[in-house]
Amino acid sequence: GVNAFEIGQTTLVVIVHAENPLEEISAQMLSDVFSGQIDLWSQVDASMPPEKIQVWLPLPGDEIWEALQDSLLNEKNPSRAAQIAPDPEAMLSAVSADPSAIGILPIGLLDQTVKFVRTDIEINMPILAVTQNQPAGLTHDFLLCLQAELQ
Repeated sequence: GVNAFEIGQTTLVVIVHAENPLEEISAQMLSDVFSGQIDLWSQVDASMPPEKIQVWLPLPGDEIWEALQDSLLNEKNPSRAAQIAPDPEAMLSAVSADPSAIGILPIGLLDQTVKFVRTDIEINMPILAVTQNQPAGLTHDFLLCLQAELQ
């Protein structure tokens, strides 16, 4: 069977188009945006124009989706107007191409094509090593070493 071993953690960050003036968003506001309860940029920041927010969400069932559900959406349903990015690279590409977009991404994939927005919540997700068979020998020892670093 498939074996999964947690070997680290990564932080998920909120991203917007590089030219978006937004610098910071509260967890409550972010939850309202991702759930569609707030859908205009002017509702997020009064100095911004009343333009529609294009929410980009990860693929339902994906690890990023699970982390977003657990930490932000809780019992709320995601925005019906949200677009789905099949993977983090698609999320990065979509948000970088659309001035009205907002999304979420592992911090290691952040680049200059998008802008990181500060929040008052830290959203973490595990980094997993997945093997087809039970690891043995050096592979087993290496995974144990990585897991020990988490402690």
